[in-house]
Amino acid sequence: MMLRKAVTLLELLTVVLIIGILVALTLPRYSTMRERAMDKEAVANLKLIQAAEKIYRMEENCYYPTGDDADGGEINSFLRLQLPTSGNWDYSIPDTGGGSDFAAEADRRNPPGNWDREYSIDKDDDEACCCPRTSVCPSSDWCSSCP
Repeated sequence: MMLRKAVTLLELLTVVLIIGILVALTLPRYSTMRERAMDKEAVANLKLIQAAEKIYRMEENCYYPTGDDADGGEINSFLRLQLPTSGNWDYSIPDTGGGSDFAAEADRRNPPGNWDREYSIDKDDDEACCCPRTSVCPSSDWCSSCP
């Protein structure tokens, strides 16, 4: 007599339920880690802008820009960088009015939930400063870890 082994509906539902619970537990953590990785992308690119600004100052005797605000495409052109212009961040350098200083900014495009961020860096900063967009930074050297 030959016995057939089969999976019952109850066993199948149990496996599906366990997989569903595991996915529900890991999905929020995945989103958080993904956003933190994007934050690190902004910090790294701002450090590139800072280094390129220092090189530009050595060559031109002033920081870029000296007339108008600069967006990502102009930053790439004048500072000889290859920052992504259609990625997760908008990069800009506001005009400081004279070329003796600069401040570069990265603003998150289409952030999910409470991840609306703006990072900034200037010629004196060791690290990029993170300011949640809902509050104003108390000073140019104020930095804190983002939630």
